[in-house]
Amino acid sequence: MNEDQGKTYSAFIEAQLKAENDLRASVTARANSALTGATGLVTLVLAVFAVFLGKDFTLRGYAKLYLILAVMALLMSAACALAAALPLKQKYTNAATLQSFLGKPHWGDDEIDARNLTSVCNLTVLTSLRVGTARKMRWLIGAGIFQLTAIVMLVLCVITTVSTMHT
Repeated sequence: MNEDQGKTYSAFIEAQLKAENDLRASVTARANSALTGATGLVTLVLAVFAVFLGKDFTLRGYAKLYLILAVMALLMSAACALAAALPLKQKYTNAATLQSFLGKPHWGDDEIDARNLTSVCNLTVLTSLRVGTARKMRWLIGAGIFQLTAIVMLVLCVITTVSTMHT
């Protein structure tokens, strides 16, 4: 057998594992940003309405409905972002397997067998990461959809409020 057997596959699996770990970190960071953005937007919207319309102004009709829907959408966005940011359970190579690499039966393995065994372990972790990252991405997409919905509702609220103030 060739000593280089499996090196290409092993390197590919390691690269995929690194890419998936990087993607997971990126999704979690974006989820945290979405959560911060949704929270900030709720605060900003309510403050703007209070400042520009005054404490005695009361929203009525569709404007009130649009504002309520916007705040609800922002709360849903925050909930989705929080779900996306939560750490998910994933598989790792267990301690017993790692310990077995250092003694019997694996310490005497040739390089090809060792490369194969570590690639199998990396593939198990990679598969687990991909499932969790896909779940996080769905929550993050949901957060984005709810934020867009909230923005549309806020625009409609402003348009309705401005148009009723001038009639």
